[in-house]
Amino acid sequence: MKGLRRLMAIFLLLLALPAAGLVQAAYRSIAREEIAQTRYFARTILDEMDRGLVRLIREEEQRDINEYAVRPVSPMTGPPSPLSRKPNLPFIIGYLQIHPDGAVTTPLSSGYVTRRALLKAAGSAFRSLPEEEQRRPVVFPPPAPMAAKKPGPPAEYEFRFLSRKSDAADIAPAKKSAYRRKPLRQAVTRDEALNLALRDSIAPSNTALALKINGAGNGLPEEKTAPGAPAPISLQSSGAAGAGSSFPLENMPRPEVSRGREIAAAGPDNGPADILTASLDPFQSVYLGGQRFLLFRKVEIGGRIFRQGMLIDGTALTRFLASSRFSASPISRHTRLAFRLYPHQHPVTSAGQFSEPDAAADVAVRRSFSRPFAFVTADIHGRRPPASDARRLLGLVTALFGFIILTGLAALYRSSAAIADLSERRRKFVSSVTHELKTPLTNIRMYIEMLESRMARNPEDEQRYFDTLNTESARLGRLIERILDFSGIERRRNIQLVSASLMPAVKNAVAAMKGPAARHGFILTPPEEDPGPARHDPELATQALVNLMENSLKFGKSAPRKEIRISLFRRRRRIYLDVSDTGPGIPPGDLKKVFDDFYRSEAALTPDTRGTGIGLAFVRKALAAMGGTVDAMNNRRRGDYPSDTGCTIRLGFPAIPRD
Repeated sequence: MKGLRRLMAIFLLLLALPAAGLVQAAYRSIAREEIAQTRYFARTILDEMDRGLVRLIREEEQRDINEYAVRPVSPMTGPPSPLSRKPNLPFIIGYLQIHPDGAVTTPLSSGYVTRRALLKAAGSAFRSLPEEEQRRPVVFPPPAPMAAKKPGPPAEYEFRFLSRKSDAADIAPAKKSAYRRKPLRQAVTRDEALNLALRDSIAPSNTALALKINGAGNGLPEEKTAPGAPAPISLQSSGAAGAGSSFPLENMPRPEVSRGREIAAAGPDNGPADILTASLDPFQSVYLGGQRFLLFRKVEIGGRIFRQGMLIDGTALTRFLASSRFSASPISRHTRLAFRLYPHQHPVTSAGQFSEPDAAADVAVRRSFSRPFAFVTADIHGRRPPASDARRLLGLVTALFGFIILTGLAALYRSSAAIADLSERRRKFVSSVTHELKTPLTNIRMYIEMLESRMARNPEDEQRYFDTLNTESARLGRLIERILDFSGIERRRNIQLVSASLMPAVKNAVAAMKGPAARHGFILTPPEEDPGPARHDPELATQALVNLMENSLKFGKSAPRKEIRISLFRRRRRIYLDVSDTGPGIPPGDLKKVFDDFYRSEAALTPDTRGTGIGLAFVRKALAAMGGTVDAMNNRRRGDYPSDTGCTIRLGFPAIPRD
């Protein structure tokens, strides 16, 4: 067995090493896939934010230039400008127009005192900028290298499906503008052009509120609204369909041309004499300080340049993007989104549940938004997401594989141990049978030689020699018969089952053992009541009962109290026959083993109690052939027997249903 255990250990080691390597490689592959998925969805969220801002600017470009005027073209009949009410997007403070001479006007209603003051301060701040800065687009400076753990070589799992590029996709600066490059042309009437130039300058009614646009801005100050101010509206204008949809803007209808007029790429200026052509440049952004930015377009009419646009609160913009696109997403549970605004490198808005340092992140994605929102940069850091279905399935398969291997090895070891134990018991059986056969043969030979030598002095001695020969030959015959019975019961030959009472079989066994029991001083107590018929083979039942009583005589001959009691009773669908004695009992660890083939308890291996180890095995096989059961128990654990020593062998026979 030691050699077998050594071979099994070597086999398990040789199997475990490559299996562990394969499982580890599979876990690493799944980890890379999970990180790649997280990176992909992080990029997708940032792309959705960028597309929403692109849609917003494109819709603003569709807006009619006359909507920025102080009042409509026909004050008596025309509707008020849709920009006269508060925008519905929280990061847009308001709309304004800067005239060629530097005057600042806004279509916003005079009831919004705070916003109008902010717009006035924004226009003044813009005029104070050098002309070079007014023309230069705001782009976030090149980002610093991102701190994140490398997901392990190779960190290019996604390149199986994407083009092989550097990490520029994750730490890219502002992308090329997604908007048009060429100016647009819009036809306007002379009345509209004159209306555009009307003045209704923003009254700096509270210069202290002048809001020091270059101061620290953290969202809008508390709104001061005059009585009668219009209710907030969306960006939808009467002529610019789709300009007022709420953010996100992916599902908005495609914008139509404002007021039905064609907007086309700049070309030759032609048309009727009362029609003018306005040239509209793309939107660009200017940093005004205090985390506020002016997004504007240049409008040229007849050589005069107007600047129309909107004032953006950067902090409110980043908060809006985080709440509308990120915070409610499942990815926020294991990542963190951080926004940075030009020209600062520190985050102004953060969201998400990833609270560890950036260096501990498994995923790091950075994106600068398209112009004119290139002043915003977003970072997403995070760890690998919770265990995916593939990881759980791999763990389950690995555990199942290990369980099967260990179970198989354990079963193989137990089988090998059982075979080795059976082989050892067979060896002991052969040794015991040899001894049992040799002893009577030796006695027979000795007494025959004594008779041949005429050592008997008188007829009484001669008769004694003959009695000994008869006893030893009978003993030898019983041993041979028992071995033949054991062999026959294994083949289940000549088994004749009947449905009858067990009392005749019990009486035959008691009659056969009455003499030996009396010679050894045992009290033999048969059952008193017959519980009913049972299905059994009378000869097998008698032989099994005889074997049990012989064991009781053999092992209980030295007990202070010598008694064998046989009882019959019915319980449910079984008729039970108990053989109880007052001998030494059976060691607890051997109660289940005493019925095994050739098994003998170590406590029973004494010179006076030698045997072959097939008596109880024969009983078990006989009961199994009759469809019954056999069990062994020590009397000290039973309350239904007056003696606290010895053991009880219980035979169970199938009961015949009562009428």
